[in-house]
Amino acid sequence: LKRYEEALRDCNRSLELRPDDPTTIYNLACLHSLMSRFDSALEELAKAIAGDEGNRQLARGDEDFAKLREDPEWGPRFWAVVGKEDH
Repeated sequence: LKRYEEALRDCNRSLELRPDDPTTIYNLACLHSLMSRFDSALEELAKAIAGDEGNRQLARGDEDFAKLREDPEWGPRFWAVVGKEDH
């Protein structure tokens, strides 16, 4: 529905209740990416991966990160965070 500001408030409220929840942090990263706030998206994505390594693989194909992955400046930074393949 592209109600990003409302979704942002909901994510932040969820993080108040469970500050280290990797799923909520991942969703916040997705939201920032959709809002073209790529610096915040990568910061939150790194936290989400640190909290749950499964988020690394999920992010590689997640359409919410499509603009970020394809951006000439930010795409390489995205891949630096998620890596090209699992070790």
